[in-house]
Amino acid sequence: MFLTFLFLFFFLFVLYPLGHLFVGFERPVLDAQIWTPFLNSLKLGAVVGFLASLFGFVLALATTQKKLFGRKIFASLATLPLISPPFVLAIAMILLFGRQGVITQTVFAGTPLFPIYGFWGLALVEVLAYTPTAYLILKGVLEAIPASMKEAALNLGAGRRYTFLKIVLPLAKHGLISSFLLVFMESLADFGNPLILSGNFEVLAVKAYMEMTSFYNIHAATAMALMLLAPSLIAFFGQRLFLKKSVVVVGGKSQGSSFDWLGKKPRRVLFLLCSLYSLLIILMYGMICVGSVTKAWGVGFAFTLGNFKEVWELSSKTLFDSVFLAFISGPITGLLGMAIAYLVVRRKFLGRRLLEAVTLFAFAVPGTVLGLSYAIAFNKPVLGLPVLQGTWAIILLLFVVRNLPVGLQAGVAVLNQVDKSIEEAAMNLGAKGWGLFRRVTLPLMAPAFFTGWAYSFVKAITAISAVVFVVSGNWSLVTVDILGLVENGELSYAAALSLILIAIVILVLLGIKFFVGLVSTRGLGGALRGV
Repeated sequence: MFLTFLFLFFFLFVLYPLGHLFVGFERPVLDAQIWTPFLNSLKLGAVVGFLASLFGFVLALATTQKKLFGRKIFASLATLPLISPPFVLAIAMILLFGRQGVITQTVFAGTPLFPIYGFWGLALVEVLAYTPTAYLILKGVLEAIPASMKEAALNLGAGRRYTFLKIVLPLAKHGLISSFLLVFMESLADFGNPLILSGNFEVLAVKAYMEMTSFYNIHAATAMALMLLAPSLIAFFGQRLFLKKSVVVVGGKSQGSSFDWLGKKPRRVLFLLCSLYSLLIILMYGMICVGSVTKAWGVGFAFTLGNFKEVWELSSKTLFDSVFLAFISGPITGLLGMAIAYLVVRRKFLGRRLLEAVTLFAFAVPGTVLGLSYAIAFNKPVLGLPVLQGTWAIILLLFVVRNLPVGLQAGVAVLNQVDKSIEEAAMNLGAKGWGLFRRVTLPLMAPAFFTGWAYSFVKAITAISAVVFVVSGNWSLVTVDILGLVENGELSYAAALSLILIAIVILVLLGIKFFVGLVSTRGLGGALRGV
């Protein structure tokens, strides 16, 4: 029964809406107005993917050196952009390097150092926004390389440069390719940053949004969505392939070592590079703080706390909508992810791999494409369902479908580490079916459940690309309000609202972390006592 529900769910809310893009596709609209933003998107994604992977590798190499001073601080700052909307850095860029920016006015006498509206300004912001993604992948890859291999190479007379070029870099090669492809995907799907900074440099995600919302040209919008879908799918499946090949070593997982295989001079270079990157991140987020307490950026720079009161009155409803929908989507995403992981890993049935593939497929689809498909498919009744467009349900469904793959992957990883004999012992004691999953397996998967919940909450409350097509006057999100404030030039209000959003995310994540620790203290004994 549950399997039938899952297959029906994914048919209705993944395959069915995406199928509408093919129905609405018309070949004649594939002209120069689409090819230019398409090629621009590919160019931007390639540059951002390369640079973010490079910076992510430097950060990962530095933070995996136990003798590097400040590595924990560098690691924390490197992941800061993950808990804020990506376009917050675009706001900071305007506050710093825009025509009325602090650095532009104080250092360059009102003449911008470089044009922030266009390819290079957009590329710089996206590199900063997506370097954490590359960093997390490459940190795991480098940590998996046994320190004994590097130590043995040096003991056998290999120099540090040779060890890096012939041992570390080849073993990290597939991880580098994987991080490039994943960042390339995220850049293709990015909507908020290009909407703010692209200027005359058109990209496909924003172009499709404009065609749909400004001209209601469904045919052109669907054609652009399909063109965006193809490279994203190629990058997604390529990324998964290369990630599986990332590190293959005889010794297995590294146990870590304080062995200084890099040497003092390389560590000093890494320290300098990480310091510069961290200072830039601090400067960017510091400007958000400064902008939030400025009376009116570009007009009056007097200090005020009134911005927070103003944006609270302006956006209290969308803040509530965002927190409510993101918070509700978390446990749904977590539980569904754990249930599907259990079925995929522990049960054998016809269509098992298909279920896993369809679940992961939703992650491969760019948010802009998925949101557009929902807007087209659910603006009329479907198989007895009411019209979902304009309701809270369509936003919640987008959150769940979009973030479910992470919950699934977290659940699969945990189950692969749980010995089957534990469940077999519970079955011998009389547990079976749903009771076995609920009382034994699920408690053991609690950390993965909370991981899925936390990820889903962060991604949902900072989402923009997918939901921008389905928000309405009755149900909207705070990220939409922030973008609207930026477009209207109200940067101080946008900064204040961004800080409120970041504060909410941090508080919720701390709460989830507390519960994870509480659950972890119960351990295996608590799970078995529930049988």
